[in-house]
Amino acid sequence: MSFEQRLEFGKSRRSVVRRINQGPWIPPLKRLDPIEILTQAHAQGSLEIVAIKMEQMTHSPFQFFKGAHALMAYDLSTTLNVGLRVQMCGDAHLLNLRADSLVFDFEDFAQSHVGPFEWDLKRLATSIAVAGDDAGETKQNCELALKSAVGAYRKSLVQFAIMDKAELARFEVKCAAGAEALPKLVSSTAKPTQLVKHSPIWTRTSADEEQRLSACLSQYKGSLTNDAQRVFERYRPAGTSFKVFGLGSLGIEDYVMPFFGNSIDEVLFLQFRPSMPSSFAPYVADAPNYKNHGQRVADGQRTLHTHDPFLGFSSIDDTHYMVRSFIRNYVLVNPLELRGPLLLELAQVSATVLAKAHARTSDAAMIVGYVGQGDKFDDAVTRFAMTYASQVTKDFELFLGAVHSGTIQAAQVL
Repeated sequence: MSFEQRLEFGKSRRSVVRRINQGPWIPPLKRLDPIEILTQAHAQGSLEIVAIKMEQMTHSPFQFFKGAHALMAYDLSTTLNVGLRVQMCGDAHLLNLRADSLVFDFEDFAQSHVGPFEWDLKRLATSIAVAGDDAGETKQNCELALKSAVGAYRKSLVQFAIMDKAELARFEVKCAAGAEALPKLVSSTAKPTQLVKHSPIWTRTSADEEQRLSACLSQYKGSLTNDAQRVFERYRPAGTSFKVFGLGSLGIEDYVMPFFGNSIDEVLFLQFRPSMPSSFAPYVADAPNYKNHGQRVADGQRTLHTHDPFLGFSSIDDTHYMVRSFIRNYVLVNPLELRGPLLLELAQVSATVLAKAHARTSDAAMIVGYVGQGDKFDDAVTRFAMTYASQVTKDFELFLGAVHSGTIQAAQVL
């Protein structure tokens, strides 16, 4: 199909779902119990770590939203979509970004899965509405940030649709405001050689855990490309720690394993991140079937993200792991600061990152044909996000009630 034919095909999908019909959020009459969905989503996690995550989710509607991706996956599955599928990030939200210098990309791909492009975009849009409301931003300014973000997504798709694949693969999303805005958007963690024990977030592994980690390195090495294998062979294990990561974690330990090169100053840190089935998996037919969910996450990151040569997968006992370089640069903005120009800038950057990801894994021209050049689609997604943000607040109150009654166990980090 020519570019024009693909545009026309996308435009024809408006007969399947009118763009205006992307806007309403009406909960199903027999909507499943949100508490039951969240409980089942964390059933395989460590009770102690899940309790810590649950406590973090009590802090605000936005923290709840970040941790309740399984609930939104269910809700999105009840909405209309036009059948244009992409490799979804799966957990697109304002704080799921990292920055290296001025270059932004997504950070967490644990929920990555094939699915409708609208699901990814609507989760990102809702995060803007919830974050802005949490920070005390006005409804008018939240809507302005939302329309700006969806507009940036739509316009960026046009740019990406006409790029050749090689150019798109090299394209980097940078902060439009330039270097002076970066300190407001990005904070760096400690240098890897400064990583220390902060129980129960950080703790040394036992001898048995270290032995099992070492045993899985052969499988991990086999998942790498030939050139990456040769580089990895130059390193030797130096010790192990595990870390509980943010609200994207399902309550199972993330391991961080250091390796030394020619000297102790040449350090490689690998992150072994547990990989469970994506929250979207029950709602998407004809998706690739992976025997190892670590491979699913790694494949998702490879297609959506700038390349990490050490990205691979392995397993320890019955637990699947995605393995990657331990990333040290993050967007660590306090959600309560996400208002005004900062909310607007981060919304536009994250939407552009999402457009690049979708263009790399789908026919962007078809999506461009569907969303069009006007603001009708922007208005519809904005409406959905503002309405669903109210649903998040209601579910958050329900969640707090479940915590207070003891139905959900929550524990503070000591």
